[in-house]
Amino acid sequence: MERLLSGSLLKNIKLEYVVLSDDHFVKLLSGCPALETMEVDMVGGFSRLEISSLKMKRLNLKGLLYFSIGNDHFLEIHAPYLHNLEISGFHQECRLVDVSSVVNAKRSTLDVPKMYMLFLKKISMMRKIVVRIPIKFLGPSSKIIYKS
Repeated sequence: MERLLSGSLLKNIKLEYVVLSDDHFVKLLSGCPALETMEVDMVGGFSRLEISSLKMKRLNLKGLLYFSIGNDHFLEIHAPYLHNLEISGFHQECRLVDVSSVVNAKRSTLDVPKMYMLFLKKISMMRKIVVRIPIKFLGPSSKIIYKS
């Protein structure tokens, strides 16, 4: 990853469905000095997000995030120069340690037990489930049909 992003002029990045450690995030951010916007969707493995770049202005955390075990299951955010912060979806506790420059913030979460029960209720009534999964080795979009 370091080699791929070294000296990168990348301004926007969207991370989906990956596991990144705290160290991976540090390497990613240091390898992208021009990064202004980062969207993190369904990414886990980290417990601390430290953004010290003056250029990074927008951070959007969404989806189900699993953080490192052994830290009481929380995400710690240090981003003193960030202007826009959005946290949505299913999340464990977020500790905003330093977000002193944030001028726009949005936090929306879903009640996990309630949503899970609703999902189980809906799925139990289905006879057929169609799932679209982007998998590279099967093509851009694979269609899997499960029948009961």
